[in-house]
Amino acid sequence: MNILGLLGGMSVFHLIVVLGVLDKTTFLKFYPLYARRVNAIFLIFANIGVVLCYAITLIYQQKLSDMKKNMDTNTPKFKHYYTVSSITLCLMFIPWALLFYLSNYTNAMHYRAPSGITDKQLLAFRILYIISHICYLVAWCLSSSIADAHEDICLEPEYDEYNDYALEEDRVLQ
Repeated sequence: MNILGLLGGMSVFHLIVVLGVLDKTTFLKFYPLYARRVNAIFLIFANIGVVLCYAITLIYQQKLSDMKKNMDTNTPKFKHYYTVSSITLCLMFIPWALLFYLSNYTNAMHYRAPSGITDKQLLAFRILYIISHICYLVAWCLSSSIADAHEDICLEPEYDEYNDYALEEDRVLQ
């Protein structure tokens, strides 16, 4: 998914910014100017990414169950796609949840006095962002490994319970 590539690239850039400035006073002078925007952008793209990962996982799950019913020869390959997609969804959910907690630090930096932030809070902020960004990068690598899945196998369902009646009518007319 392209949204994971975007989040992965933004994560690398943001890691450089967050870990590049080790001095607390220098970091708290320039980062609060951008903290709110950065957090909002990450939240927007993370929400889109989680929804899309969930949707593709549900599609893979439905297609896998159809393949198992029909004893398709591509079932093991598609089970791999479904498993990787499920892991990617879990990896996307972790930073998505962390971003809501990280907004507390953003509010402290942007709206309150940045000088009131302790060294422990700044360390926790950096650690949480490192965890979040590593999850994005791993999710991006995993989703890139199955990027050709939509080209390999048709994702349309084998059987649709809503079209049964129409199929029976066609048989009767012939």
